[in-house]
Amino acid sequence: MMSANHSTASHFIPGAPRAYREAVSLGVIDRRIRGLVAAFNVPGVVTTLASCQGHYWPFLMVRETPYVMFRTTTSIAAKLAVLVRKDSLQAAHLAYLNYGWIVEGHFDDQGELQFTLRFGSSRFKRTRVDQDFEVLRQWVQPLFQPGANSHRVGAQ
Repeated sequence: MMSANHSTASHFIPGAPRAYREAVSLGVIDRRIRGLVAAFNVPGVVTTLASCQGHYWPFLMVRETPYVMFRTTTSIAAKLAVLVRKDSLQAAHLAYLNYGWIVEGHFDDQGELQFTLRFGSSRFKRTRVDQDFEVLRQWVQPLFQPGANSHRVGAQ
């Protein structure tokens, strides 16, 4: 079991999963992905659990690929999955996204279903990923509007 001190210390770890409002108040949401993360937080519709803009530390030879982990209904997640899948099947000159993004579902430690929007490659160009963040933000805003979907998810 974690001690109270350890729990408090991990409270400030930037990459630790946490509620959106807490992440905003702590200033731990990566700058380049903030707009997309904000679009993924609509009360009663969708909420983020964690995110990363993608990082590369050449001195450690470590790459972290961009992602947004979120909770919503399966029907809304499926609509997003269809959008990114259809784009990835386009010829490169017709696609809006630079990378083949996917939506995956998985269960957390309490058995709650959550989803992750990510792409599979560990190699990426910063400017292209930033362009994808903007395209994705534009796509999810109407998708996540209250009333746009018949199912709602409980606020986290």
